[in-house]
Amino acid sequence: MAPRADHTFPPAGIDAWATDSTDYFNPEPRKWNGKAIASLPVAVVVGVLGIALESIPVLLVGGAIAFTLGLIGSRQCRDRRNRGQGLAFSGMILGAAALFFCLLALLITL
Repeated sequence: MAPRADHTFPPAGIDAWATDSTDYFNPEPRKWNGKAIASLPVAVVVGVLGIALESIPVLLVGGAIAFTLGLIGSRQCRDRRNRGQGLAFSGMILGAAALFFCLLALLITL
């Protein structure tokens, strides 16, 4: 059977400009969140320096800063749809680990 002549694409009432022109392969660029990015290196540096120097204040203050930056960065990534939520989550985990080691060291020394 031959196709009927009235079946054309796009259908007769739709103009060519009205069809979907979304570019699915190039998503809109999203901005990186600075606090989320900063939380991971701060947590790594605090962890390395705090354990290497065996310094409880470095672990306490630095761990709190890294955890706070990660928490704020994660919230902002979620609310603003920014990139970097994984970095923020990693910074929070390492910051919490630094705080845990600080509390563990304080309990051992008492």
